[in-house]
Amino acid sequence: MIYLQLIDVKKNILNLVPKTYAKNKGLIVFDLDKDREIARVAMINPFDLSSIEYLRFKLGCRIEAYSTSQASLMAGLSQYQDLVTTTPNTLYPTPSILKPLDLKQIGLSSRNLNLIKSSIKNTHGLILITGPSGAGKTTTIYSILNELNTPKINIMTIEDRIENHLPRVDQKQISSIKTVDFSAELRHMILKKPHVIMISEMTHPEITDLAINSAMNSNLILSSSNTNNAINTISKLIGLGNHNFILASALEMIIAQQLVEKICTVCIESYKINTGIENQINDQLKLIYEKTKNKIRTNDYFYQGRGCSACDFTGLNGQVGIFEVLKINPIMKNLISEDAPIKKIRENAIKTGMITMFEDAFLKSREGIITIDEVLKMAPNLQNF
Repeated sequence: MIYLQLIDVKKNILNLVPKTYAKNKGLIVFDLDKDREIARVAMINPFDLSSIEYLRFKLGCRIEAYSTSQASLMAGLSQYQDLVTTTPNTLYPTPSILKPLDLKQIGLSSRNLNLIKSSIKNTHGLILITGPSGAGKTTTIYSILNELNTPKINIMTIEDRIENHLPRVDQKQISSIKTVDFSAELRHMILKKPHVIMISEMTHPEITDLAINSAMNSNLILSSSNTNNAINTISKLIGLGNHNFILASALEMIIAQQLVEKICTVCIESYKINTGIENQINDQLKLIYEKTKNKIRTNDYFYQGRGCSACDFTGLNGQVGIFEVLKINPIMKNLISEDAPIKKIRENAIKTGMITMFEDAFLKSREGIITIDEVLKMAPNLQNF
């Protein structure tokens, strides 16, 4: 029996599990042995295998479950009172409350996060964030700007609408419909030679041409586009009249994204699915893990929300991004310059380790972030290259 009244749980350990989930499931993570990769959990029901399995995947370590009483649990829950919750219900808030986020908060895998952080260190090049309307592109762009925003980095933006005022950043608001004014302001910014220029969206050939030429020579350019995946963005840019060899020289990275519904963390539960479907899913996961060089995490369970008052009994609460990060490597630059078929560019991207949005969604379902049903429902769109 564990008596949480006698234990001062470290806040960083306590905060590994949201208070709402801890209260609902009757458990407290009170100790973490990083050397032995063990998390110790006090539980009203230490035989709650569903919760133990979820914690094992969430924390990435073995779980040691200890019995505790209701009074002890309440003492443990009371220790949450000093914690300040900073994570909103959705990582992609409405524009009226949009705030710059840490890139770690928007749903990027460690691999994709490292690729992005590496690319934004470059002194020049074009980085595009792409996806349908409402996919969270603006939040991702502001998160990148927030990562870059230091006193040593000169950042300027030209935006249709300034959705968040950033310290130290020179922001201009001009409607992209007024092409002449928008282009004139962009030319003026380029002449000032800032380290980074953010353009809200590249929809007009003249604006695109200015951005690409600047990215080739002197600036890191961030912008967005409305294509459904990374590869098709290349076709769209060529369609706007850009010469292949110039585009190839300027392109540094394309980040494609969509939003999907998250499983409610208060009422999440595990379940087993049909063996035949499970085998197909595990075959797909093996291919992904081989590509990412990560150890395969075998597990017979998938996750869903049971439905509770916190999620209006839907089992879903909030949204998370699924991503496709395309790093433009030298072979890809040659393929773009030679006007190679898009299919060939895609094959090279996958061969060199790009995780597609479909694959990223699969991984998130395995980790208990989204349901497998959500992945399969979106599969036709995600695989439509």
